[in-house]
Amino acid sequence: MSQKGDGTVESWTERRLVGRSVRHAPAAAAALRARVAKALAPSEALTQRGRGRKRFETVSALRQAVVAIVPRYGVEHLGWFRLTPPVTARSVRAYRGQPARVAYDRDPTVEGCVDAAALEATMRRLGWRV
Repeated sequence: MSQKGDGTVESWTERRLVGRSVRHAPAAAAALRARVAKALAPSEALTQRGRGRKRFETVSALRQAVVAIVPRYGVEHLGWFRLTPPVTARSVRAYRGQPARVAYDRDPTVEGCVDAAALEATMRRLGWRV
C-alpha cells in the first residue's frame, strides 16, 4: 500500500489473517435462530384475542405494530409476514323494533415465516474473523 503525507510517499505490504472460529460459529447460529423465533412469536401474538388485549381493526395498524417489533431483534431481512384482512359476515336477529341485519367483523391476522435461504446465508457468514 502507499500513503501520501507531506510530499513523501511511503509503501508497505499488509497481510490480513482470516480465520473461522469453530466454537463461535455454532453458538452464534443458535443465538440467531433464537432471535428469529423471539421476533416471530410476539408479532404473531398480536392478533390473539383475550381480555385486555388490543384488537386491530385495520391491516395498516397491524402492519405498524409488526414493523415496530421486528427491528428490536435485528432480523428484518430473515423473515416475512403475511397480513390478511378477513371480514366475517354474521347475521343479527331483529330485536325490539330493529330490523334484522348483517354485521361484519374485521379481524386481521398476521402470519410469520422464516426465509430459509436468507437464514442459511447469514449463518454461513457467522464465526469469521479478520
